[in-house]
Formats: sequence, structure tokens, C-alpha cells
Amino acid sequence: MKLIAKVAIVMTVFNVVSAFGQSRMKIEAKFGRPVNAYKVSERIWMSPEYASDGKVCRMTFYPRRFSSTTTYLISQLSFNEFRSVIDAIVPVGIRGPQKGPFGNGHWNASDGGRWVNFVYERLTITYVAGLSVNAALGMGEPVSLSDNEGTKEQEKPKRINEDFTLYGDSTAEIVTVQWNDRKCPGR
Repeated sequence: MKLIAKVAIVMTVFNVVSAFGQSRMKIEAKFGRPVNAYKVSERIWMSPEYASDGKVCRMTFYPRRFSSTTTYLISQLSFNEFRSVIDAIVPVGIRGPQKGPFGNGHWNASDGGRWVNFVYERLTITYVAGLSVNAALGMGEPVSLSDNEGTKEQEKPKRINEDFTLYGDSTAEIVTVQWNDRKCPGR
């Protein structure tokens, strides 16, 4: 039993020494340089990436999970808060004209995720969110089981040339802004 106690003490000492022996250089050597994150609103962080000329080529917005005094239990971006942030950082005048109609409130979907692109002349804004089973199956939306439904010709939704207000109830978890004419290194 004494041998087990001695081994436990030695292992504890080595673990404590390795935890205290970490430095910035060792951490960066193992995990890379830190990522810049800016608090752009009370509950939103923004991390920029830069092109070779030093201009921002991409910005990623995501929920701010903590501050020095608060822990935010959120995993999605508030549309209204994000809208005010994006309008301040890249106003419509900087974005340029809209390149085509947005998705009329519809999302694209693939394995485990969904997204929608808002394409402007100078940049593209992309909402990204997890794909819930209910959203994928259309649950929560009324379904008509009427016999007349099959005989009616489906009406196409009207294309609306407007900003992304149809996504006001969105559950975006990450939003990226990518400049169309600037390439980020490694992309």
C-alpha cells in the first residue's frame, strides 16, 4: 500500500509542475497564435481575418458566452442585435447593391447544418445554424391533408428584393461576412 501512495504522490507532483511550467510560448507552440475577438455588442463577438494587403477579408460573428462579470447562456445570435451590429460595421452603402433575391425566408440544408447566403456586390453575408430534426422535417408548420390540395397548382412564393428581414426569427449560430473581391490566406 505504501508503494501505491508513493506513486500517487510522484504523479501528483509531476502534474502540478507541468501545469505551472506552461508559458505563452509553449501554449502557442502547441495550439497556435491566439485569435482576435472583438466585443461588438453586449452578446456578440467578432473575429476578423485579413488579406495580404492588411484589409479585412472575412469577419465571423458568434455569441459572446462570457465577460468578466457575466456568463451568457446563449448559443444563437439575436437577429435584432446582430442587425444593428452588421448595419454599423458594413452599412448597406458599403455592401453594394443586392445581387439577387434572398431566399424568402428559406434555408439551404446539408448533413447536420443549414445556411443562407445574402449576396451583395462587394460582400456575402452567410447565416449558419445547426439543423434540428423538427426544422428538417417541417414540424411545427401546418400541413394540409385536404383532398383538394393535390389538384391545386402550387403557388410560387413571390421573390422579394429586400434585406434579410424575412430571417428575423432566425436561429443563426454563426454569421460570416466575406468580401467578394478579397482573398483570405489559406482559402
